[in-house]
Amino acid sequence: MKLQLKPSFPTFFLCILIGSGWVSNVAAQTVFNLRSFTGYTGDTNSDGAYPSVAPTLSGNALYGTTSQGGLLDYGTVYKVNTDGSGYKLLYWFGVGGTYPSSVLTLSSNTLYGTALLGGNEDAGTLFRLNTDGSNFTVLTHFGGSAGYVPMGNLALSGNTLYGATSGSDGTTSGYGPHHGTIYRFDVASSNFTTLQYFPYDGTQGANPKGGLVISGVNLYGTTQNGGSSFPLNGTIFRMLDTGGGFQILKNFDGTYYNPSVGTPFQTNNSGAFPNAGLTISDGTLYGTTPVAGHFGRGTLFKINLNGSAFTVLKHFTSLDGTPTTANLIVSNNTIYGTTSSRTFKINTDGSGYTVLYTNSQEVFLTPEFSSPSLKFYGATYAGGNFSSGSVIKFDPTGIPQPSISFQVIPGAIVINWNSSSFLLQSSLTPNGVFTNIPGATSPFTNPYVGPQKFFRLISQ
Repeated sequence: MKLQLKPSFPTFFLCILIGSGWVSNVAAQTVFNLRSFTGYTGDTNSDGAYPSVAPTLSGNALYGTTSQGGLLDYGTVYKVNTDGSGYKLLYWFGVGGTYPSSVLTLSSNTLYGTALLGGNEDAGTLFRLNTDGSNFTVLTHFGGSAGYVPMGNLALSGNTLYGATSGSDGTTSGYGPHHGTIYRFDVASSNFTTLQYFPYDGTQGANPKGGLVISGVNLYGTTQNGGSSFPLNGTIFRMLDTGGGFQILKNFDGTYYNPSVGTPFQTNNSGAFPNAGLTISDGTLYGTTPVAGHFGRGTLFKINLNGSAFTVLKHFTSLDGTPTTANLIVSNNTIYGTTSSRTFKINTDGSGYTVLYTNSQEVFLTPEFSSPSLKFYGATYAGGNFSSGSVIKFDPTGIPQPSISFQVIPGAIVINWNSSSFLLQSSLTPNGVFTNIPGATSPFTNPYVGPQKFFRLISQ
């Protein structure tokens, strides 16, 4: 019989071939693959593929979406426990919208989100479903006065959702032409209200793609294009949550052709074309741009809520990669974020830039603030065991390696480990679903009966 412990995060691996006497030991990692989305069979797969937003953490469960995959290849809603067990497909799209586009917003036992397209006018939908996957309901079919193509994250205040659409119908149609909208949806009354149209001339910004954040009675967001002054390279704005009071806080600078930085050959002092959401912390907004800056790869910036003191904290280089559409995370004067090739941290004063992890694909993180030390869960757009994306756990501080030992006894093998903060899990295949072994404590005796099993230790 062969017994193996599979590497994972934070996981420690020993492989024993009974009778051979061979033992190997692999040190701790800081990124753990909780769930790999499966590969395609024809044009579909069973559980979704290519997640493009971070999952939402609630207790010991993660709720998220995949942008593709599922029965009709239009994306899915999923649930998975924080130890990697209990994966459940909650919904597959094709009816009620296509290509889910926002982080799920959780209120009580209800999840809210948006789909990029689909619906009655193929302009996207606002939807809800229960955390057990029941009662999926389309709340709004976008199109016409409601706007086209919802993008970015929703903001929730009490029983009211706020969001943005980024597209245009390209006609006057009584509502435009326009380049996006800001809207409000009252959950209790199901009343939908368009609060702001971005005019077609772009003078108030155009194409909001990063969603909204709320502070007091004000909504804050970015537009990827437009502005009140040339060259229309995007804005930061605020407005009242009841509509009105619209104000541009920042017009991003014009860019200059600079062949030394490589494609797209654009540099400036501020960055340009912001397409990610903002993060609020202690009266300050933090965000990123994917283009320009001193080295052409975008910037990380901060600005006060009143629009003062715009400051670039980081000009990204080709080695750093380009910032993703994921929101920044701010905790204890430290900013955490991701680029196309890095997971990093930097202090809120711009000092101490540190690469925490080198990514092989885009990563979207959500924090676990309740843990003794800050940890993250996330999703990767690609990668995993089947190159269709994965759900991960990430610990920027690392996990101390426990002491693990094995003892071969007649008819069984005994696994010993010295840390009660780790759980023992098993699976029938190395790439299969690992589940907790009920009541397993050290020492754990595994008899030589039944099929081959793979084991791993995972931090609680």
